[in-house]
Amino acid sequence: MIDLTDMEIVFTGKLASMPRKQAFAVASAFGALPKAQVTQQTNYLVVGAIHKTIGEPLTTRKLDIPDIKHITEKDFIDWCQWKLSIWKNNLNN
Repeated sequence: MIDLTDMEIVFTGKLASMPRKQAFAVASAFGALPKAQVTQQTNYLVVGAIHKTIGEPLTTRKLDIPDIKHITEKDFIDWCQWKLSIWKNNLNN
């Protein structure tokens, strides 16, 4: 499990699970640090669907930046569920 707590994350591509604004709010609520642009401090790039036809150039250059780890939207949702399960377990204790 990738722990995104206190990690700067940037979303790219179209997210299937929620609008980008909601993804920012969810990420913040669970302790990640969502940003609108990649910077030197960016830790993870959350990659949604990037719809392009064959031969059409990518409009996102974020995927080409070295030293930034890429995770899928599913990885992000899995992390959110993991964080929620921790909170739920804390209620039971």
